[in-house]
Amino acid sequence: MGLTQQKFAEGLKISQSHIGAMELNTRKVPERIIKMISFTYGVNENWLKTGTGEMFEQGRDFRLEELIANFKKLDGLLQDYVLKQVRLALEYQESKEQETIAPPPGRTKCRGNSSIPESQRKAGS
Repeated sequence: MGLTQQKFAEGLKISQSHIGAMELNTRKVPERIIKMISFTYGVNENWLKTGTGEMFEQGRDFRLEELIANFKKLDGLLQDYVLKQVRLALEYQESKEQETIAPPPGRTKCRGNSSIPESQRKAGS
């Protein structure tokens, strides 16, 4: 997952020393912590308990979960601002997709999404 022990512990709202003790098997991993790891980091609960199966649950969208969790922390004014920015980003993306699908009349696509007037293209390019 690319997390330090400290960041991993912070995500679970427990101390780094608690994580260290569980890693060293000097402290038993309680069921509550297993469930927290599974929920917070998408680790397969069965894998945590038995070591069998896939390490990570399939089909979870962690970026969406992070976005929702952080969005809920914002006050109403900032939530409105974020929603407005998302809508603007979608409009921009959709306009770029339309340019790629149908270049303006008199233009031909070349390299990536850019286009040049047909009159300015060199023969054979």
